[in-house]
Amino acid sequence: MDTVIPLIRHRAPARRAFSPTETARAELAERLLALHERLLGCDNDDLLLQRFLSWAEGAELAQGLGLHLDSESTERQLGQSHPYRCTYRLQLDGEYLGEITLMRHAQYDEAHLVTIERGLGALAKGLRLARERQRLEDLATRDALTRLLNRNALDEGLATEFARARRVGAPLSLLLLDVDDFKALNDRHGHLAGDRALRGIGEILLASTRDTDLVFRHGGDEFAVLMPGTDADIAADVAARIRENLSRGLLQPADAEGKKDLALPRVSIGLAAHQPGESTTALLERADQSLYRAKAFRARVQEQAP
Repeated sequence: MDTVIPLIRHRAPARRAFSPTETARAELAERLLALHERLLGCDNDDLLLQRFLSWAEGAELAQGLGLHLDSESTERQLGQSHPYRCTYRLQLDGEYLGEITLMRHAQYDEAHLVTIERGLGALAKGLRLARERQRLEDLATRDALTRLLNRNALDEGLATEFARARRVGAPLSLLLLDVDDFKALNDRHGHLAGDRALRGIGEILLASTRDTDLVFRHGGDEFAVLMPGTDADIAADVAARIRENLSRGLLQPADAEGKKDLALPRVSIGLAAHQPGESTTALLERADQSLYRAKAFRARVQEQAP
């Protein structure tokens, strides 16, 4: 069941019976149709909220929104703050989505509130649909254990960044990482400790790389970092930073009582920078060859093979 639950109405009128005229009903239906058209195809919360506010402004229902979604720790505001407000709890088929406050420069009447509540029903459906799309996308592109991008996403990322590098002549580098002695860690401390190690390494990779870098779990105990706009020298600096940060990382046992933290396993890193005319497969092969040579010496960075 779709529900929009009124919570607070600051400077808004008390509810009373409302019997719209035929003209008012037609106007309401037209406004709701316009809202559905605006929300159609929105695949993220930000775009949904921007279009909902645009609709509310056009219908003179609100000039600002305050929103606290269940997936966020802080409230955000769109548009302008005004003294006349109404707040609603968004809930759809028993699923709590968040709370929303609409703000207006003039007092609300019953016709305003009826229109708002019908419109919020459409917004709630859009929010849940966008989340479902995001969940399905995550299943296709995210590794379930580390929440890093997965191998499918690496293939797509390589194709996208190769096309961009060729188009604008920008550099592109790739790091392949392999966890040293991972089997020994599993054998000695168990597979749960191995899983925690992989998650810990993923977190350090994200913290050690730049916003423009893409971090993947390549499979098993291997990771990859795709670095658009980055030449071999800068990529080597990032790889060195990754190794340094991992050397300080600790793996906390599941039951910390009476047990010591373990050092995170180290990684070997192979590096290759894109060369003119080569394919994505060739770049991966060169990075893999570099990684193979790095593994021979353990916990080192091996730059690209010639």
